[in-house]
Amino acid sequence: MNVFPHETASCFLSRTLRKLPLLAALLALPALAQFSVTLPQRERSVPLPETIRKNLEEYRWRFGPVRLDPLLNFNGPGYDNNVFATVEGNAVGDWTFQGSAGLNYLIPMGSKLYLTGKGTADYTWYLDLTGLRYLGGTGSGHLIGLFNRVRMDVGAELSERSDKVNQEIPVTWPLRTTQVTGVVDIDILQRLALYAGAGKVQVRYQSLDDPNFPGQFRGLDRDESGYRVGLKYAFREYFTIGPEFEFIETRYKEPPAGRDFNNTGYLVRLRYDQDRFFVELQGGLRTLERIDSLEGAQDEFMYRYFVSYFVNRNLELQALGWRRPIPSVTGASYYLETRNGGGIGVKLGSRTTLSGVAQLGSNSYPGFSDDVQDYSATLAFKVFRQTALTVGIQQTNYSSSDVARDRNIFSFRAGLKL
Repeated sequence: MNVFPHETASCFLSRTLRKLPLLAALLALPALAQFSVTLPQRERSVPLPETIRKNLEEYRWRFGPVRLDPLLNFNGPGYDNNVFATVEGNAVGDWTFQGSAGLNYLIPMGSKLYLTGKGTADYTWYLDLTGLRYLGGTGSGHLIGLFNRVRMDVGAELSERSDKVNQEIPVTWPLRTTQVTGVVDIDILQRLALYAGAGKVQVRYQSLDDPNFPGQFRGLDRDESGYRVGLKYAFREYFTIGPEFEFIETRYKEPPAGRDFNNTGYLVRLRYDQDRFFVELQGGLRTLERIDSLEGAQDEFMYRYFVSYFVNRNLELQALGWRRPIPSVTGASYYLETRNGGGIGVKLGSRTTLSGVAQLGSNSYPGFSDDVQDYSATLAFKVFRQTALTVGIQQTNYSSSDVARDRNIFSFRAGLKL
């Protein structure tokens, strides 16, 4: 879920669309990386103007100026051998299924303004763990302005669905998120632009009335808000770099007290976007400060990067990684999540793609850390245009300096996207 929305990702192994000049580079604004509801970048991003143009052409239903596109995604059936991410010997496995159905919409409002968003119904099902079954949905709306020297995006989203808590405890749990966001960028000179944005997110985990389920996550209920301002200089239409300042505050809504913290970042952002070679990275010094604690502020170098290189039209190599603070359920304010790894995608014929990702890293806490190994592989078969069948497996191993936290998680998923 993006605090700065519409960083739309291209499909694995697909080539990026033709780029607009400075406008395209400036509008590829990623989410505030340390917002806990924001996923790290795992794919090539497509600039917002290209996304709007592509959707105008490809949305399948048209009613006058209104464009609609149906959504139907099935993530499952699948099996998790450790649903609650507990230590070996206490693991509980179950069959599961997640489905989503709804509509994307795009409404031109003249030649410069667009209203876009989506509405979906989402359902999560477990075979034996019936208390984890959950029916929810998502609704969003964004007003997009693409003017000559000024671009802006203002939007809101409400979501109630089951999702992974985090990489500390990768348990699928019902939660409600509400977010309001805004971003604007302005051309100052031919090659120089100023951008700014702000966002607020409310995260609320649901309580399940079933004593058989270990772990309630109300301790992670929180409000997060922040802002960003930066400059970007375009050496070429595909290569931009510039300084960036971010400030984020996290305020917990449940005890224990003394966990609220601020995150201040002094960063550099770089983006290089060609068909065969793509790089996007953000890195710099972040100061983490607990508000009601006698502990001093913590200065850490943090980063996020994604690199993609097409060796040829059938082979893509990737490198990806991040280091960021994440709200924690251990009683501390946050833990530091570090991941580094690589991926490969191989096109097997005209319809089939095999991809894999391997990452190593750690979850670091005061006094101990968990070493994490994560491996995944996916086989995708394109049935027709936007319809694809997928089969995937994932293995995640946690090896902790506190041996009581050692655990292994294996999952299998079949899927269908229409």
